[in-house]
Amino acid sequence: MTNPLPTCFRALYLTACALLSACITPPPLQALPQNAPWHTAALQLAEDWEAHPELPTLETGLCQRYVTQVRVVHTTEAEFAHHTGYCPRLEGGCSTMGGCPGTSCVTGSVIITGGDVPTIFLSPGENADGHRITVRHEMAHVLTACTTGAFDSGHTDKRVWGAAGIVWQQ
Repeated sequence: MTNPLPTCFRALYLTACALLSACITPPPLQALPQNAPWHTAALQLAEDWEAHPELPTLETGLCQRYVTQVRVVHTTEAEFAHHTGYCPRLEGGCSTMGGCPGTSCVTGSVIITGGDVPTIFLSPGENADGHRITVRHEMAHVLTACTTGAFDSGHTDKRVWGAAGIVWQQ
């Protein structure tokens, strides 16, 4: 997802977060269990991807590792901002903590950490159905990265991101 903060504000926000985290180390994030609905949504997206006749195969070592090791974490407002650098969506709207303007936020993000472990971060807001789509969206970025080498941040592949793309399949 695109960053809602202008570059200069994002840099300032991330610097402030880094300074604060130097003093306070957040507890380790707990991944949702493999049978949790939102984790299952990530695996279902991988199955839908493989079933699509026009998308590249996931039968590579990297893609297989991404699919088997993906973690989905449901975060607090502070954890989401700290780990992703984005302003999180809350139940009542956009976050206003730190440098967040309260008018632009995201429901999820994905980071692939050392050792090739993709972690999908869910904001504290939104409902379960919304998180399902967010997980599918972020997992599509993961699979695009392992098959093409890029996250497709511009959402250009209509087979994946279009109105009838696999992200939206029920």
